[in-house]
Amino acid sequence: MATRGLYVFKHDSQLGNAHAHSLFSRIQPKVRDGIAVPRDFADYDIHVEGGSLNPGERREIVPGVSMMRRC
Repeated sequence: MATRGLYVFKHDSQLGNAHAHSLFSRIQPKVRDGIAVPRDFADYDIHVEGGSLNPGERREIVPGVSMMRRC
C-alpha cells in the first residue's frame, strides 16, 4: 500500500471547532473524464476546497481549524 495524500486537520480547541463531516467534505476525489472503470490513483482528480495544497503546506479553512497536506 502506498499513501498518495494525507490531509491533517488541526483544531485550536480540544473539543474541536468544526464537525468532522464538514471538514472531510472539503476534499473530493473525482474520476477523470473518459475513465469508465478507475484502476489507478492517476484515474482520479483530487479537489481541495480553496485550491490544492503542496506537501507541508498549511491553510486555515474555517475559523479555528487549519488543514495541512502531509504527503
